[in-house]
Amino acid sequence: MDNLFYSADKNTKGRDRTMKPKDIGEVLLQEKRLVSELVTLMEKEVEDIIGGNVDALEESLPIKQAIVDSIAKCRYENAEYYTQPTEPDNVTGVRALQQELIALWRKVSGLNRISKTLVERRLKEIGEQLKPFISSSKDVYTRSGMVSTRSSCIIKGGT
Repeated sequence: MDNLFYSADKNTKGRDRTMKPKDIGEVLLQEKRLVSELVTLMEKEVEDIIGGNVDALEESLPIKQAIVDSIAKCRYENAEYYTQPTEPDNVTGVRALQQELIALWRKVSGLNRISKTLVERRLKEIGEQLKPFISSSKDVYTRSGMVSTRSSCIIKGGT
């Protein structure tokens, strides 16, 4: 019981729940690492969208989801560190980490907006390219030039 930070309040993992001066820094560093991975993945995603590499884009989605889930889990497990005041000697380091996190999150948001815009633009292009095929299936003409009441696109189900 000589430790100043000793607490009988332990969580189920046995970790001391009292906040030590370095804990908030460690939590923020862990989030910074995860957000940096997310930025790298989002930059690659934008490159894949521009390059039309759909397979790589699909493969990256579960990885991106896992990173976002890890960030959420980290925040949930360490929620008390975000609300408690920091020690005076550690304030400048924590503030610097918080500013870096803000910049990283802004970068992620910007990359996300760019990728959304690129995907929407590509889907509109695909829609425009498909319009002739879709509109041709609406009006079907017979050999005599009359509009047919039956569709020429018959799908036969086999058994």
